[in-house]
Amino acid sequence: MAISFEKFSSLEDLIKIRGQIEVALRDNGDRFFYSPTWLIPFQKVLGKDREVDHIVGRDGNGSILGTMHLSVVETPYLKIFRPNVLALLGTRSVVSPEHLEFPIDQKNREEWCQFLERYIREKMSSCSFAVFDSVAEEASNLHACMDYLKAKGFRVVRNFQDECPYLDLPDSYEQLMTEFSANMRKIIRRTFRRTEGEIRLADYTELGGIEPALEEARRLHNLARSRKGDIGSFDRDGYMEFHRELAHDIADRGNLYLKFLMIDGKAAAFRYGFLDKGVYYDYQTGYDPELGDHRPGFLILAEVIRELIDRKIKRFDFLRGDESYKRHWANKKRNTYRYYIFFPGLKSWIYYALLSIYHGWR
Repeated sequence: MAISFEKFSSLEDLIKIRGQIEVALRDNGDRFFYSPTWLIPFQKVLGKDREVDHIVGRDGNGSILGTMHLSVVETPYLKIFRPNVLALLGTRSVVSPEHLEFPIDQKNREEWCQFLERYIREKMSSCSFAVFDSVAEEASNLHACMDYLKAKGFRVVRNFQDECPYLDLPDSYEQLMTEFSANMRKIIRRTFRRTEGEIRLADYTELGGIEPALEEARRLHNLARSRKGDIGSFDRDGYMEFHRELAHDIADRGNLYLKFLMIDGKAAAFRYGFLDKGVYYDYQTGYDPELGDHRPGFLILAEVIRELIDRKIKRFDFLRGDESYKRHWANKKRNTYRYYIFFPGLKSWIYYALLSIYHGWR
């Protein structure tokens, strides 16, 4: 079965076929971060000045069989150069997604690989090389495309990028407790006993809706980051605007998860993330350091996990970063990878030589 490929760049065209793409993605596992749900707000807010191509493959009946979403981004390298690179849409940004894959039909994967090769060769005059970030460990299609490009004379370098801890959730909180060590169970019980006053989990609707809840999340996040001497993510250019767009969209679809731990009627901590196909993706958090004696970060995590189990959610995905608090709860982990693709030709080979020296590639 031959595939016809369609390439377009406008946000309006992506919105028009959103429903068709979502139907094509329904059997994909980690689809959230490369679905229109994520990509439309990104292109609307952060991708306005980017050269963007949405590629869809259709069968003879016009049904979408898969997609690729690519963009050209100016990226600083080696603190000297700012080359244009070809990237997966949404990466190389303040709101980079996770667990990316090419959601394409495997029966016709060879045709997709051939198309990608032609597409990259077309971009060789305007891009120095390609960088594909946040590639899922299980992204068999994307890994296969990289092997294909390597066989066609491209130099392809794969680097480990991030550890992504996760917790497979059992059918009950009691069962989860039995899976923890005796010391962890003791810490959980002791933390709850030490906390005085009213403790409960509040939905974002109790704080007045999405807008005031996001502002409160920003406040708590900035408080926690400032204690460490860092700038809060919510104050980075475009970050808050993007999440406003995203949160309103996914709330209408039942995918928004934005909860606050209330201690004596005051918001002490929050967790913000996304629900999709039985998975909770934990994207952002924060807490009030003045309430640190209550361990609000620990408490909200315990309460959120309990609620997710009650809602029959099967996985708590902590996303990137192997922070110590994640290791207390997570029982498994997986990796993401970064691919560098260097085109045949002098310009790309120079960048390969410089980056190989900098990174110590062999």
